Amino acid sequence: MDKSDLESIVELCKNLAEVGANEAWAEFKSGDYSQKFKGDTTVVTSADTKIEQLYRKEIAKKFPDHDISGEELGESKRKSHYRWYLDPIDGTTNFTMGVPMFGTMVACTYKRDVVASAVGTPGVEAIYWAGKGMGAYRGKTKLEVNDNVQIDECVIAVDRVNLGNFKTELLKFMFKYDDSFYKMKYFGSVAMIASLVAEGKMNGYIGFGRSAHDFVPVSLLVTEAGGVCLNRRGNKWRMEDDLLVLGNRELAEKLVEMVNDGV
Repeated sequence: MDKSDLESIVELCKNLAEVGANEAWAEFKSGDYSQKFKGDTTVVTSADTKIEQLYRKEIAKKFPDHDISGEELGESKRKSHYRWYLDPIDGTTNFTMGVPMFGTMVACTYKRDVVASAVGTPGVEAIYWAGKGMGAYRGKTKLEVNDNVQIDECVIAVDRVNLGNFKTELLKFMFKYDDSFYKMKYFGSVAMIASLVAEGKMNGYIGFGRSAHDFVPVSLLVTEAGGVCLNRRGNKWRMEDDLLVLGNRELAEKLVEMVNDGV
């Protein structure tokens, strides 16, 4: 991939995140959407599908040969080296409850390597974005993860993106380590949490479960802000992994140790 291709993809990510965030916020304020439960008991709204359709249309217009994998509408199989990952509304439960802690996420991979991503969080009127080798930004402001590594001074967020054993694992971790941190938070939106980690306002994040649509976009955002994305073995996170830990390297490695010790 040459520089101009990367810049075009990054620009589209940013534009989509902004358009999607504006659309999500309009739907959120109006309340004029339908909702239903999916097979995994998570909720999906007409706003989710509307925004994902919008994303797909714009990507196909700009890059018709690229593959697309969306959380609500499935994936294409063109066998392209490029694949887009779409999460139209991350934090849909918050969205449907009238809680403005949700976001929209877009990312593009090249040969399974994340090269561009953007996250729109309309509740705080922010667009976060990153390009491989370009850094991570909130608008035009460059981001850097927090360098604090003292566990009892850190604010971390925890979450799960799948049901089943991951819920049990999360609850065991929270019960064992709640008093170890300055604060442990549960936001219900990876988009919100990871953006704050990249911005240095939140020290770390532990996500239990496996979801490319949730984790691919934020992985680049945090690494380009100088942080790391680790799996439960302390190695670089990959899409097939069932745990994502975000933060500066020393803190993230401590969090991985705590996860392995706690469960």
